[in-house]
Amino acid sequence: MFTRDFGRKPYFLRGLSKKKNSPRSILFPLSILELQVTDRDNKSLQQINEVSMHKPTFELLSNPVKSSIAIFLNEVLHRSIEVNYHNEVLYDFLENAIQLLDSCSNVKNFHLWFMLELSKYFGFYPMKKSELCSAKFQFELESGTFTDIGGCSGAFIDVSAAAVLDEVLGMKFDKLSSLIISSFDRKALLHGLVDYFIIHVPSLKRVSSLEVLETVFEF
Repeated sequence: MFTRDFGRKPYFLRGLSKKKNSPRSILFPLSILELQVTDRDNKSLQQINEVSMHKPTFELLSNPVKSSIAIFLNEVLHRSIEVNYHNEVLYDFLENAIQLLDSCSNVKNFHLWFMLELSKYFGFYPMKKSELCSAKFQFELESGTFTDIGGCSGAFIDVSAAAVLDEVLGMKFDKLSSLIISSFDRKALLHGLVDYFIIHVPSLKRVSSLEVLETVFEF
C-alpha cells in the first residue's frame, strides 16, 4: 500500500472473509482507505488493526471500464513505486486523480493523462515540442523529446500518436473530455507511454493488464 504518512509499506490484515461487511469488500485496486496500523521499525511486514473506506470510490468497482483503468494504473504504480518510497506530494496527486476517475463520466483518455502527469513526479515528464520542429514529428522515448521525422536514434512514438501526445501535454483535466482521439492513436499512444515508462523506471519490466485494458476499449 502507498500511504501519505509512511510511503509504500507492506501490510497484512487478519480475519478476511467473503461477508459483505468484511474489509475484503473495500479492498480493490485504487481504493482510498483509512488505516489504523501497528508500525514496528524492526518488522518488514506491518499489521493493519482496522481499515475503513476513507474516500468512497465505488464506481471503480462497479463500472467495468473504470475498473479496467484502475487495474491497469494500479499495476503501473505497484511496479514503479519501490517499498519505503515516501512522497506526500505524489500521494496527494494520486488521491485527487483517483477521485476524478471515480466521478467523471468520460474516461477514455484518463489513463493517458494520468501517466503523463505521473511522469512529472518520477522526473521524466516529456519536453514540449520545439517551435523549430516541422509540421510532422516523432517522440523519442529515450530522450523524452520531440524530433523531426527520421531524427530518432532509438524507440519512438510515430507521427499521428506523437501529435496527440503534444496536445495532451499540459492539458488541464477539465479539458480532457473534449479531446477527440481515434482508437488507433489512443492504442498507439498507450503502448508508447508504457514503453516510455519501462525505459525510465528500472523496476517496471512489463504491464500485464495492458491487454485487458485494450480489450475493454474495443467495445
